[in-house]
Amino acid sequence: EAVLIATPAETHVALSLRALAAGKAVFCEKPMGSDLEECRRLARRLEADPAPYMVGYCYRFNRAVARVFPLVRPGFSWVHVIAPMEGGGLYGGWINNLCHALDLVRMFHRCEPLEIRAEGDGPPGRKVDAGNPARLAVTVRFRDASLAVIALGQANPSVFLGKWYYKFCGADGRTAEVVNYRRATFRSPDPREALDESDEAGYHSGHRAELELFAAC
Repeated sequence: EAVLIATPAETHVALSLRALAAGKAVFCEKPMGSDLEECRRLARRLEADPAPYMVGYCYRFNRAVARVFPLVRPGFSWVHVIAPMEGGGLYGGWINNLCHALDLVRMFHRCEPLEIRAEGDGPPGRKVDAGNPARLAVTVRFRDASLAVIALGQANPSVFLGKWYYKFCGADGRTAEVVNYRRATFRSPDPREALDESDEAGYHSGHRAELELFAAC
């Protein structure tokens, strides 16, 4: 009834199209594909003939993210994200982590990006030197005038406060943090709203919850 695609990113679109042509529901690991035009072709196919299709952004279902999400209200002023550079190459070091960060800031902002700008010391085009630190700053401006800033760099806890770090800042003085997808904190002018929860022992990526949702669909 369904096909789960967990192959290298450059094969995702072709395999998704084959599975859809065979009448299967498709769960595809992120990203949807490694080429923009290929992704658009798949999107057009799904628009013309809708079918169950899900891209696996597991961190949407992470416990720390789920705990903070309802507390971060629309219209907050900015988000700061630290994401690791775990390996070389376009996919391993850049797309692999940046797509998670972009997906979550879009989810938290609850509106569409208006502009995405990126700058850094990675080589131009698709050639990324595995020996390069590949520091990259991505600024996302949303339709509600809020901003998200994503910094990609080497996974150095002493510099980056952990492997993954999200900080949400609201104009009303409320702030929220997600650290390493294990710790969720929330602060506001009202101390009764304070939250500080850690799930160090029972960390889970969110894969189970997303697959259960896909199965239910």
